[in-house]
Order: sequence, then structure tokens, then C-alpha cells
Amino acid sequence: MEVANLKGIDLEQRDDGYILRIAGKGGTDLSVPVAQKVADVILSYKTQGRLWNVTSNCLSKMTSAEMKRLNIEVKTFHACRHYFATNMLEKSGGDLLAVRDLMRHSSVATTQVYTQLASGRTRNLVNLL
Repeated sequence: MEVANLKGIDLEQRDDGYILRIAGKGGTDLSVPVAQKVADVILSYKTQGRLWNVTSNCLSKMTSAEMKRLNIEVKTFHACRHYFATNMLEKSGGDLLAVRDLMRHSSVATTQVYTQLASGRTRNLVNLL
């Protein structure tokens, strides 16, 4: 739902890159850093208004094309969350707290589920032997 409601005005440039201001569940507000690729896609829409005129259910149908634009090979929007969480865990060296915050989980236990999906990390550790 948060993604379906994104507006161009929610993207803000800071000294260290771009952030998105997100209105979440229960009226919570959050600013999250976004990759330059994502900022470029948002900027390409050239609007301050809603990026997509869709409901959250219809957004899943658009996901495949948008993910291809970002060079991410996933098939559903929820798979994109798994991709993001798993890759962030691997690239951060297992920083559960940072990934928890980026995923907007209320509990680290929820984020820990993604450690099981990051099997490449365990393979890399074994190969170090």
C-alpha cells in the first residue's frame, strides 16, 4: 500500500543521496534512503503527484516491468521484499537491526526469517575454510 501511494514529492535529495518520505501503517512516518537507480525511475515520471494511478492490488501487475527497469529479476512485489531483505543482510554482513529498520519490521525476530534465505552467505563462510 505504501508503494501504491508514493508521490513524486515524496522523493527528496539530500547531501548524501536521495530519501523517500513514506506514510506507513498507523500514521507512522519514515524517511528511507533510496538507491540512485530507484530515484532515477521516480524522477523519470516527472510528476510531484502519485507515481501510479493504481490500487495496491493492481500494483503487483506492474511489478515485473518496474523490476526489469531496475535490473532486478523477481516476479512479484512480495518477492521483491524478499530479494531486498536477503541482499541487504548479505551486503551488510548480517546487520539485522539496519535491515529491520529498512524493512519496517517491529521485531528483529521477523527480520531473522531472511537469514535463513541468505544461503549464499553461509556458503561463502564455509568456503573461507
